[in-house]
Amino acid sequence: MDDHLAWKTIFVATIFSLLILAIAYFFISPKDSTYFSQERSDKIAEFRDTKISGRKEGKKTWEFMAQEGYTSPNRELTYLKNVSNGTIYIDEQPVVKKLAAPLLQAYSQTEVVEALGQPKVEEKSKALQLTAYLNLGRLADPATATDNDWLRMSADNLKYFPKEKRSEIKGNVTLIKNQSRIFAQTILVDHTAKIAEISDQVNFQRNELFLTAKSMRYWGREEKIEAINKVVIKIKHQKIVTKIKADLASFFTDTTKDASFSGNVEVVQGKKFAVAKTALYSERTDQLLLSGDVRAVFAKAASLIKEDSAAKLRSSLGRKLAQEKTSLTAQELMISCQSGDAKAKGSVLVSQNGREAKADEASYNDRTEEILLTGNTFLKKNNEWISAAKIIVSVKAETLRAIGSVEAEFKL
Repeated sequence: MDDHLAWKTIFVATIFSLLILAIAYFFISPKDSTYFSQERSDKIAEFRDTKISGRKEGKKTWEFMAQEGYTSPNRELTYLKNVSNGTIYIDEQPVVKKLAAPLLQAYSQTEVVEALGQPKVEEKSKALQLTAYLNLGRLADPATATDNDWLRMSADNLKYFPKEKRSEIKGNVTLIKNQSRIFAQTILVDHTAKIAEISDQVNFQRNELFLTAKSMRYWGREEKIEAINKVVIKIKHQKIVTKIKADLASFFTDTTKDASFSGNVEVVQGKKFAVAKTALYSERTDQLLLSGDVRAVFAKAASLIKEDSAAKLRSSLGRKLAQEKTSLTAQELMISCQSGDAKAKGSVLVSQNGREAKADEASYNDRTEEILLTGNTFLKKNNEWISAAKIIVSVKAETLRAIGSVEAEFKL
């Protein structure tokens, strides 16, 4: 009886010890992240600190340096971990270089290459980035081009399709070239045409300019950026913020070239807003030129401009809105994004509380809230146009004052 109890005790103790050892081993043994999910038994070849390359018809299609990797039993997949200094080629010319990624998969049958970043597993953990340089611009074509001539990229995923010569880049994608930065969730690259289609949470930033849009297109050869649908641009200089809305906007990586806007152009800046058919913005001079059926409204300092006012200005409510505030129509209106001053040219007409004045040109001083009309200047009074040397319109005091010789010119 006692011997039976002793053996029973030993057996229970042994089972308990094995259980403790199993639990301890589970917690202290190294584990691969589930993000890199491939069973150890699915390998036929392993390698470390090796340069791996892929070829088609004798031409190199890709080349990567990997800390470790292995090939699947059917040789369909090659898995590489901690990839660095990777290059993807088209016709033996690099289109992606200096690629670095936590994981890369190369498919032998389709020749597709997929590089992956590692997302955060826990709140305290750090995401491991996928980074590379893309050849999308004409300056990146020469063999002597430096890294500054390429687009610097970071993302969660990059998949390259060699047969179509295109790439899909997804997840927190950032493209940087010189002072320009593009962010989106999806970018589709045509390496032959050197065009990138950009969509989902799109924004563009350069110096003091910030842009959002439904989608964008990057033309590599022209180094041109085209923003499409619900384009909103903010230009900030100290306390002055200029907000532009348009259907279409075009920029160049060369900051000496003007940005253009078209389709339902609306501008809001402090105490004034305007609508026009088109607009041009110069980063060199920080000036915005509105053209084509320009209409603007100037409010007093105490009045805040509402964002729907520009839409009203286009509609049948525009006449009523113009009567309530100081309004201006002209062929062109130049607005300074630094000082807030503005200058109108061509058939300028200013209205205020039922009074009207017209001239060839008009200048608006944002600090004094006054509009100065010069050149063939006339003030309408009792259905007569009275000629004057110049006319000063005070937005703040809501007055029109004629200066210089005044005479009745003709009667309406």
